Amino acid sequence: MPFHNHKKQEELKKHLPLDGGGLRWGGQQMPQVRIAFIGCGNIARRHLSFLEKMPAARLAAFCDIQKERAEEFARRFSARAYADYREMLDKEELDAAYICTPTFAREDQETLAAQKGLHLFIEKPVALTLQKALGNQKALEKSGLIVSVGYLLRYLEAASKVRQFLSGRKVTLASAWYLGGLPSLSWFGKVETSGGQIIDQTTHLIDLLTHLLGDVESVSANYGYEAFRSRSDLDISDTGVMHLRFRSGALGSVVNSCCLGFLGPTPGLWLSGEGFFIEFTYNRLTIKTAQDSQEEAVDLQAGYQEESRVFLDAVLTGRREKILCPYSEGVRSLAIALAANRSAAEGRLVSIAEIFTG
Repeated sequence: MPFHNHKKQEELKKHLPLDGGGLRWGGQQMPQVRIAFIGCGNIARRHLSFLEKMPAARLAAFCDIQKERAEEFARRFSARAYADYREMLDKEELDAAYICTPTFAREDQETLAAQKGLHLFIEKPVALTLQKALGNQKALEKSGLIVSVGYLLRYLEAASKVRQFLSGRKVTLASAWYLGGLPSLSWFGKVETSGGQIIDQTTHLIDLLTHLLGDVESVSANYGYEAFRSRSDLDISDTGVMHLRFRSGALGSVVNSCCLGFLGPTPGLWLSGEGFFIEFTYNRLTIKTAQDSQEEAVDLQAGYQEESRVFLDAVLTGRREKILCPYSEGVRSLAIALAANRSAAEGRLVSIAEIFTG
């Protein structure tokens, strides 16, 4: 049975450090979290590359509508493979699930897994509509289960250092960018299935900005369609520019493009205020003041590792304070991207409150 409601969790706590750090089990055998994967594509492969090195993870079952992909992982981890997630959830004894399907393909995976008592790691974005996201949020919060959304930038040591530096300082201007090519995913080029680049990719930077600066009050956006005008198979914008007003008073801009096939992607952000300037990219952090300049490498892969380590630790201990992106935070980041889409479509400023009230 899942750890959240049984004696097993109480027994585990006897062996855990009081500070909530890494697991220590003395000479005893480490208990494991029985994990299922729903969706076995590229992002699942990325998570598995870290989970397979974690003694607390037992990779028990895999599901994908292309069953051969689930079977590949099942053979690798001596697990079982399914093409139907409902069948898997009915048959398997599990503690947690990773939801790694494309967002458009999510029906009731989250809520059904929660009904079965499984703690959830859910890949971003949490939904394509706010109605769906809020429905899931209500059900998941009612369940009392551990839920973590995969916004890995929050788990980078560099993000923690920026938050510490900003304590007591006021950001006045924030600029972020996500520039790259068109992903080779059949569903990415349609707004109906991806939501566009702002929802599927740039959401990482929107989420990081809210993590660092707090709530956004309003959004104004314009989108461009010149590069893909001759592509009948695409209806997403190729370029976008967003302007943000934060509740703190800070102003922000976010630009993105997915028509630069020769590039990266190359995401990053700048933060500035009186007496300081910060540049944060996926490979380097620079913090400058009049008195000092600090620079260090950023290891993006460490974010993937840390978000799973924290999730497993929370499942084993029941202590969720180190989960940096609960479902409600994923909903907040989605609302900002949806506000940008509405603003670009209607040519006006859109408040975040309007997105939540309809």
